[in-house]
Amino acid sequence: ATTASDDSEEDEDQPTTPPTSSAKTAPPEAVPSAGVASATTPSAATTAAASVSQQPKVFLWKGKRNNQTLYLLGTIHVLQKGFYPLPHDIDRALSESDTLFLEAIAPDLKSTQALMALQKKSGAYPSNDKLSKHLSPETLQQLREYLQWAGESLEMYEDSKPWLVDQLIGQAALKRSGFKPEYGIDLYLANQAKVANKKIKGLETPESHIELMAGFPDDVQDRTLRLSIKHLSALPTFVNEATQAWRSGDTERIEKLIMQEAQQTPDTMASYKKVIEKRNGIMCESLDKSMPASGTSFAAVGAAHIGGDNGLIKLLE
Repeated sequence: ATTASDDSEEDEDQPTTPPTSSAKTAPPEAVPSAGVASATTPSAATTAAASVSQQPKVFLWKGKRNNQTLYLLGTIHVLQKGFYPLPHDIDRALSESDTLFLEAIAPDLKSTQALMALQKKSGAYPSNDKLSKHLSPETLQQLREYLQWAGESLEMYEDSKPWLVDQLIGQAALKRSGFKPEYGIDLYLANQAKVANKKIKGLETPESHIELMAGFPDDVQDRTLRLSIKHLSALPTFVNEATQAWRSGDTERIEKLIMQEAQQTPDTMASYKKVIEKRNGIMCESLDKSMPASGTSFAAVGAAHIGGDNGLIKLLE
């Protein structure tokens, strides 16, 4: 996802709490969905997953199978500038690895810009259509009020579909609190791997990821956007809580935070099953097929994909 604007320092003086409910918002990866598919366990999976470090805990696991070694890291895609450095275990594991696997995250700023352009193209209406034609009166009114508070106007978003507007305003809300994708763990790892001349591979294509987000019915997009607007004020708190759980290696806390948001409505639960659980199976199968026959690999995916009965730890056992 991308932010509505590209400025950085000037955001610091803007208010950070919109005039909406203080309830928690949906997790950063949760988008509307209408389908459910079971995760598929690949035929050749890692045979063990054990925490790399216990004192202190790190959100990192190590698996071995024959001549293959895999480090699995749960990441946070948006962080604040003062988050770093990472625990030494993570940097050491990356240095030991020959290949870095990411989900559909672009590995450098240039390709990130291309991904943003693709996302905007997929999320844009044709010239004879516009956002306000596809929103319910209630959602449209709440969006107008939020944008007025944020110093923006509906006209700025009229060419964008609800799923993209949802992404844009969510990223903007995080940005006002200092959470930015350029500080995310994925980009940090990609930059480190690039400097060390390591191979960088994706477990999904950017196109498939965007098609997933863009393929939801109008009514689901409308309800999800309305829910997100209602809960925007709590989004930075949610990410901060997830960050603290990540720092302590608390997989159960991360899973609990994610499931609290997934269980809000039937739409959010269906979204979780498709955007998290289905993608877990896809990424697991892709990782199994793409890992070198020998050597050490490092896979970094969003922390929401790690735990649970259908998380990557279980799928890779």
